[in-house]
Amino acid sequence: MKYIVLIATALLAGCGSDDDSTTIPYNFQLKALTAACESGGEGGEGADCDIEPWIIDNQGNIKQITDLNPNGSSIPSFSENEFNGKYYFAASDSVHGRELWSLDTSDNSVSMVKDIEEGADSSGPGNFFVYNESLYFSATQGDFRSALWKTDGTSDGTVLVFDPRTSNGSASVGNFVELNNKLFFTAYGDVDDQHVGLEWWVSDGSTEGTSLLTELVTGSDGSGINETIVWKNKIFFEATDGNNTPSDTEHSYSLFVSDGSANGTILLKDINPTEVASSEARIDSFTDLGERLIFTARDGVYGSELWVTDGTTEGTQLVKDITEGASSSTIRSFKVLDNTAYFLAYNGDSRTSSLWRTDGTSDGTTNIMDFDNATDLEVIDAGIIVSATLGESSGLWLSDGTEQGTQLFYQDSDIGWLNDNLNPIVYFYKNNELWYTDGSTEGTKLAVDEEGRSISSIDI
Repeated sequence: MKYIVLIATALLAGCGSDDDSTTIPYNFQLKALTAACESGGEGGEGADCDIEPWIIDNQGNIKQITDLNPNGSSIPSFSENEFNGKYYFAASDSVHGRELWSLDTSDNSVSMVKDIEEGADSSGPGNFFVYNESLYFSATQGDFRSALWKTDGTSDGTVLVFDPRTSNGSASVGNFVELNNKLFFTAYGDVDDQHVGLEWWVSDGSTEGTSLLTELVTGSDGSGINETIVWKNKIFFEATDGNNTPSDTEHSYSLFVSDGSANGTILLKDINPTEVASSEARIDSFTDLGERLIFTARDGVYGSELWVTDGTTEGTQLVKDITEGASSSTIRSFKVLDNTAYFLAYNGDSRTSSLWRTDGTSDGTTNIMDFDNATDLEVIDAGIIVSATLGESSGLWLSDGTEQGTQLFYQDSDIGWLNDNLNPIVYFYKNNELWYTDGSTEGTKLAVDEEGRSISSIDI
């Protein structure tokens, strides 16, 4: 996977153009990148190729923040949100294992917050989430494996909150969400000397205020919670309350909802009730369209297709069978503009890729244009950017949401997935180098740092 983090609206020292920032809101991302080492720019041969923290912005500027590990790669992974004027991340230097660090946005200074697992071993902090004036995360210290921690940004204020496990094993704390001023997360645990599988836990931020919310599946199997979103003041998620074999009382992986209480954590709809050994809905890609929540799922009759819910059982239904019958349309790349989602899907037996739009209704779900193959899309000020191939035309397309208004503007057969949307530009990889585009031919350029070096793709 590629390490991609936050979008923010503050200007970091040394990045950006004063002229541009007066007309375009400044946005940036922190990423794990490396400079190209074999070609390009005066810093090419022999350049430092290690994976370190970099800044990219929405004006095409790119800059390495620091060389945190002079003897290798620090491989940073950042929090998604600013906390107390800093961004927090996990990284390894040449002395410690993978520990908690911070970046001060006022001067780009980097410092270790705490060596949680002292010495060369790693605490592996991750799943960062800001809640109630603290940054919560999962980390390991001794027997407390992947437990619940929090920090106020200081070493003394970085403390273990709660370990759901009392026996030997990892809690695997994750899926943080906030609802009604409470912190919810999923974890494996132990209650009354009995092992609990992956279930919802709730916390007010204190050790004594953290407990198991409910067991959808009693015992060690767990409900396997996955794909979560907070919408209309409730948590929607995929889970099971049985053994994956359909019956009147046991439902395989399907759509559940919680109001934050044990009694209010219930099955919303068994989307795939078919009589097969594994009748999983396989819910994916929750996307908020205001009054509607769309997602992909399979019901046992059709393949993976477009679904919608208004938060009720009756209002949870198939929107459209884009690829008719049992085959899946393989919907991907939901991007929202004005409560309309744009996406890519296979269309019919030919398995050609198409650009679609939906407002969450059947009549409002329409095909914009068919391609031979379409990989990814992003929405920026200029319009919808699509990486696709049609006949001999392959590269980046710009669309206004109509077939007539969808045109190739940059020809290149080596463009695949788009990488980052930093409106008004989109970053993408071409020939293992980072490029960006504003939706025009002249605005499609190679991203280089201050030394003229191109930047390489990082897959970890």
